[in-house]
Amino acid sequence: MFQTALAILQADLVKVDKKYKIEIVTLPWASYLAAFRATQLPVAVSDWSEDFHDPHNWVQPFLIGTYATRQGFSDDFKNIFRPLITQALHEPDSQKRGDLYFQVGKLQHENVQKSRYRKPARALT
Repeated sequence: MFQTALAILQADLVKVDKKYKIEIVTLPWASYLAAFRATQLPVAVSDWSEDFHDPHNWVQPFLIGTYATRQGFSDDFKNIFRPLITQALHEPDSQKRGDLYFQVGKLQHENVQKSRYRKPARALT
């Protein structure tokens, strides 16, 4: 599945500019995970499924948590998002909380240099 997604990305980038050269490399899982965690990959593909249905379960890992670190985001960069994410997490009013997460989304759109692709959810068995 990931190899297909990368092949599509490879083909589409060449359409944008023929100077784009992407070599798809298959690594053993342990090597890939080590390189991903050490932020050594120029393009990384991973999978994520929410632990619980809540916006925080998406913004925390990708903007200030594990995946933000793996993407090489600096602490200064993460601090663009951290105050608003913390405020949203602790907001008891669901409407206000939704508005705060919407603001986080706008900040993400303005600042984050990455693409996220969605695939259909799998049933857990």
